[in-house]
Amino acid sequence: MAAPERFAVGIDIGGTNVKAGLVSGALAVAARADRPTEEAKGAAQLLGKIADLTKELASAAPSGSVVAGVGIGSPGFVDASLGVVSDCPGKIPGWTGTAVTEEVSSAAGLPAFLENDAKVIALGEGWAGAAKGASDYVSVTLGTGVGGGIVQGGEILQGASGTAAALGHICVDPDGPTCICGARGCLEVYVSTRAIGACAVDYIMRGVETTVLDHVEGGDLGDVDARAVFEAAAAGDAVACEVVGRTAKYLAAGLVTIAHVLDPEVIVIGGGVTKAGDLLLVPVREMATRLIWRKPGAPPVRIEFSQLGDDAGVFGGAALAFGKTSGR
Repeated sequence: MAAPERFAVGIDIGGTNVKAGLVSGALAVAARADRPTEEAKGAAQLLGKIADLTKELASAAPSGSVVAGVGIGSPGFVDASLGVVSDCPGKIPGWTGTAVTEEVSSAAGLPAFLENDAKVIALGEGWAGAAKGASDYVSVTLGTGVGGGIVQGGEILQGASGTAAALGHICVDPDGPTCICGARGCLEVYVSTRAIGACAVDYIMRGVETTVLDHVEGGDLGDVDARAVFEAAAAGDAVACEVVGRTAKYLAAGLVTIAHVLDPEVIVIGGGVTKAGDLLLVPVREMATRLIWRKPGAPPVRIEFSQLGDDAGVFGGAALAFGKTSGR
């Protein structure tokens, strides 16, 4: 008799929505669901949504199949061994200290697993995405902040205090702007989607001619974002192209440091910046490859954009529930 088909639920807690998917062991998303995160409403309502999503999707599994559990990617610092959010400052009231896996498992009736959201994205890329088949790789997620996940020997690197892979706080310019962490010149202040938009706004405020605002609905300066910059750059706007070039330079510098410290097979770039496509990826690859030292005969570090896009956290959560890390 053939073994029953196996599924897992992957949950990605985002700032706007909690996204969930029922993922098969064959890497297919069989069902999807989401709920608004509503961070301000606190921890209890969020736990309820996660449990409800888990039950809804588990019930969608085909008859005779097995649902292995639910894997959850959470913002903040996570004690994965205990399934507890150890610190989540300024995000969800009451989320710090929440025993997520215990609460969700009890409510949903399935084994539950918890990890930091950026690390979960790394798992997704290794299991089903751009790092599939690699046992040593790094995922860098560029959104409003910059997060990361490091997999070495097929296992997530946690570090002494569980905060390994704070890649957004690699220093790329010691005399640069102050970061939210208090240090200066962090990668995050140059390559996050927020930083890309802010750089374009700076040009506009100085009176430099640019069409970036033409790509912002309503033309409001406060709504300038990375998407508008990328669209203007694709249309040939000089200021937008300058901003993209600056972003590529600092991102490449950060990737060079990552490559020299960790010697990965692959570095996967995900998040909002991937919407720039080759406009950003090509110069980042060229600069980083030129500067990364490799021992003679070693293959170059592959630098790839995410293949999973917004599904990376869902696949990563499912991988966590399946007990997988890398694609090997």
